[in-house]
Amino acid sequence: MDKLKIVFAGSPEFVFPVLEILAEEHELVAVMTNAPAPTGRGKKLCASPIAQCVRSAVQCANAPDAIAGLSTAELLEVETIDAAVFEKVKNLQADLLVCYAFGKIFSEQFLKLFRYGGINIHPSLLPRWRGASPVQAAIMAGDRTTGVSIQTLAKKMDSGKILAAAEYSLNDTKNAGEILNALTEKALPLLQNVLADINQAIAGGRLQNEAEATYCTKLSREKLDWSKSADVIARTVLAMTPNPKAFSEVEGERITVLEVKALNKDAAIAAAKNFVEKKIEIGKIIGVDKTHGILVQTGDGILAIQKLQRQGKKELGWKDFLNGYKNFLDLKFN
Repeated sequence: MDKLKIVFAGSPEFVFPVLEILAEEHELVAVMTNAPAPTGRGKKLCASPIAQCVRSAVQCANAPDAIAGLSTAELLEVETIDAAVFEKVKNLQADLLVCYAFGKIFSEQFLKLFRYGGINIHPSLLPRWRGASPVQAAIMAGDRTTGVSIQTLAKKMDSGKILAAAEYSLNDTKNAGEILNALTEKALPLLQNVLADINQAIAGGRLQNEAEATYCTKLSREKLDWSKSADVIARTVLAMTPNPKAFSEVEGERITVLEVKALNKDAAIAAAKNFVEKKIEIGKIIGVDKTHGILVQTGDGILAIQKLQRQGKKELGWKDFLNGYKNFLDLKFN
């Protein structure tokens, strides 16, 4: 099949490999991404990672390692798909819209601007975990398998025909950011096969089973509940990393918790044997273990914290953190 004229829609950094494939193998006519948004403590407006990539490609268009096709794509930073955006996209006369982590719903009228409509890369095995945070939802639910799906864009969120899918095993060791990167890599050959014959891919798409659909919503930063089990807290931290991050409080100060491990029964007994004389309260920091880190009592089991961050400070491994917070082991998480 000839090269397709494609508009790509996406914003976070992990979608860049998809953008790269489209730019190299097809005619990328435009890149739609979210408008600059306030970020950081100073709430300074910052362009999306994908907008930054496109601008960098334009500046480095003549470099030996420049990505062919990316520097010529029109960059559209949008808050909403308004009339002006509609007309710009209409004038492009594109064949296909490819969307990955864009966060906006496209109208039927907008999708009709494209010869083949639109397709979406979704990081779950649809119809499980439709919505904005499928990887995080899978981690927090304790799923042992997730995956990535390529679907047609439909009126109802994440309810399109499945054009391709691949499984991915979860094992409680990788955080959401790492899993999203892995799922993006899994999506690349699927996408290439779909685009090789888009007509056949759409014609052969399978309907989703609505009875099996589950849903997830956009996450906000979550305060850890130490009354829950160590396993549940560990999954929460994995799901919230790298963003929006999980946190707790010690003496009124917010502490971001970045890496943890739920200790199994034998490891917990061995790690805590020197602290049995202490009164064990939920959230109590009961000591340290040279192998696992800072030990905290939960509602069921012991959690070891391996990386954390004070407000306004950099991320630190547990040893460096304790060096700068001398009485931390005498305190309690709230």
